[in-house]
Amino acid sequence: YHFFTFCRPGRDQAQNVLATVPLEQGTLPLAIDLEFTGNCGKVPTREELSGELKAFFGELNGAYPGKPIFYLDQPFFDQYLRGHEEMFPAHHLWLRSIAEEPLVGDCGRWSIWQFADTGSLAGIQGAVDLNALCPTEPDLSGLFRAVAQAPR
Repeated sequence: YHFFTFCRPGRDQAQNVLATVPLEQGTLPLAIDLEFTGNCGKVPTREELSGELKAFFGELNGAYPGKPIFYLDQPFFDQYLRGHEEMFPAHHLWLRSIAEEPLVGDCGRWSIWQFADTGSLAGIQGAVDLNALCPTEPDLSGLFRAVAQAPR
């Protein structure tokens, strides 16, 4: 999981990932958090963001398996990716939209949907995030099964 900052070059961020995230058999694809909350004050253009993400993944040079997972909220998706997906590396979409529950009809453009950040689960104290997997996916491990078994 990598929080992508808009105030540091994508290549530098990729070098940090390579230095800190182990390359091991069965590693899942990287999840890249793209959001304004907690980020620096810069608001990149679509072209700038696309360029920095391409530089990020270019520097990683396929070190991590499979398509990355882009974690973002609906306004960020609408501002940058909606209708412009071809400008960005191929990815799975992990959508954060806690104002509503996931709509099965929208499934296909998202793989994972975070629909709550104040959930509760037996055995865990305090609030937890709740996520749904796209019903067309067999299960979470199935989403990445081919990736995890890919030879190195």
